[in-house]
Amino acid sequence: MLSTRSLSRLSSRLPPRLSFSFSSSSPPSRVGLEIPISYMHGEPSPTVLPRSEYPPWLWNITSSKTLGQLDKMKDDRGFDGMELEEQKRYVKLEGRRAIKESNEDSTT
Repeated sequence: MLSTRSLSRLSSRLPPRLSFSFSSSSPPSRVGLEIPISYMHGEPSPTVLPRSEYPPWLWNITSSKTLGQLDKMKDDRGFDGMELEEQKRYVKLEGRRAIKESNEDSTT
């Protein structure tokens, strides 16, 4: 795992547009900032809205556990010790892994 110091050093090498900082203060407000995607010809680009304008589920998208995290959880607590949603996600991701392995085996 990279330390904050090494991440700061890496971020200083990024172009100014892609750089990020690791400060403890809250991030600057980006409300009203134009998002340069121009997906409709002749229409203005969309802008960032206040957080309250977005649906609540949007803020939980990245909270899903990875297969590695679920494997560790299964080893620690056992499959029956996991919550139902975690069990479902584990079975789904395990199935995907099995399919990928099967596909790799069939191509070699």
